[in-house]
Amino acid sequence: MIKGIGTDIVSVQRMSSQLKERILSIPEKELYDSFTSEDRKNTFLAGRFAAKEAIAKALSHTDLDLSYRELIILNDEHGKPYLQCDKLSGLTVWISIAHEQEYAVGFCLIETLL
Repeated sequence: MIKGIGTDIVSVQRMSSQLKERILSIPEKELYDSFTSEDRKNTFLAGRFAAKEAIAKALSHTDLDLSYRELIILNDEHGKPYLQCDKLSGLTVWISIAHEQEYAVGFCLIETLL
């Protein structure tokens, strides 16, 4: 059963290294810091921010209190993003992140078993 959906779009130009501390979890910061290009860092940050905004929107009908740093978005061996978050156990969270030139978009669908 679908519990919520959310989507968000972000301008990559709005991203700055200062947002990194507010948005990224420790594993995400390690990935961010591994990039040598500032453009790649900003694109990564914009994608994570858009995805976390989409997750927040999908959860907006709940009383869960989550910070962005608790939402850990990693990629599997094929590059597909997935979420790690202990507070969301029992839910299946599907996320997608896309980048195109100056924009990043995040989408989230949350479902649970009946």
